[in-house]
Amino acid sequence: MPEYTWLLYVTDQHGRRTGQDGLPVPYPFHSDDRAQDVADTLCGYFAKSLRDSSPKKIEVEVWEGRQAVQTPHARAAWP
Repeated sequence: MPEYTWLLYVTDQHGRRTGQDGLPVPYPFHSDDRAQDVADTLCGYFAKSLRDSSPKKIEVEVWEGRQAVQTPHARAAWP
């Protein structure tokens, strides 16, 4: 099963953009889906799980494999 490395960025109501970690999602993420589907899935999950913190924007970047190097293979954002 392919592995995907992912990074999550959250922009708060004050415009501060921070990386997030420690969330209950496997890292690397294993899936038979394509990179864009993985990015969309993770973004949807984080949008639901971070709802209480009232984020202004959530962004997920996904790379195929175990390293986040160069340009991501896929991106997803909410809203």
